[in-house]
Amino acid sequence: MSSHNHHAYHLVDMSPWPLTGSISAMLLTSGFIKWFHQCSPDHL
Repeated sequence: MSSHNHHAYHLVDMSPWPLTGSISAMLLTSGFIKWFHQCSPDHL
């Protein structure tokens, strides 16, 4: 007998990449927003 549970669907192992990617996208977006608010035509 197999020790695995049989499911009607495939269960995959947890991956850290979706959480890592979403946090990175949030930090990148908030950094750009902060940078654009500090940037003025005088600085260019």
